[in-house]
Amino acid sequence: GVQSVLFRSRSSEIDEAERSSNDIANLFHSKSLSDISALDLNASLENFQEILIYDDKGRKLIQTSNDNTLAYDNKIDFKHPERIHIHRSHGINYLVITEPIRSKEFSGYSVLVHSLQNYDNLVKSLYIVALAFGLIATIITAGVSYIFSSQITKPIVTMSNKMNQIRRDGFQNKLELTTNYEET
Repeated sequence: GVQSVLFRSRSSEIDEAERSSNDIANLFHSKSLSDISALDLNASLENFQEILIYDDKGRKLIQTSNDNTLAYDNKIDFKHPERIHIHRSHGINYLVITEPIRSKEFSGYSVLVHSLQNYDNLVKSLYIVALAFGLIATIITAGVSYIFSSQITKPIVTMSNKMNQIRRDGFQNKLELTTNYEET
């Protein structure tokens, strides 16, 4: 149910980021750094992604994004880079993919930053929907249970009332038990 939707959504976020990262790496294998423009890099990016290109000494060469709201400012450890990790900044989670780029004309790293804000919003929305359905189901179950239990206990309540009447009046009066059945 909800978990499979979340897993598929998380998986598609990772797939989308990896596809963009691979497109960037392929771009560096097909062109030299001097021939690659920010427009070329942006063409490889999806929405809410940013790319940072570093040389092999860790100096930032290019930083471009399709979305101006992204501002990734975390330092990268290029000696022991984590290939994929999640970084939280200003209350927003980012999926960060660091790839070494080794071509004939360029040696360095690409750092793709993919905002997980839409994914986080989806998770919150699904949580609220699941909570609402849970409350509605609980209320409906309680109502149906009350109706069934009142129907089941009706004969017991009737017998209890008649027993109290016998205790109060004795056997002087005729007992009449009303039922829903007609005798033929």
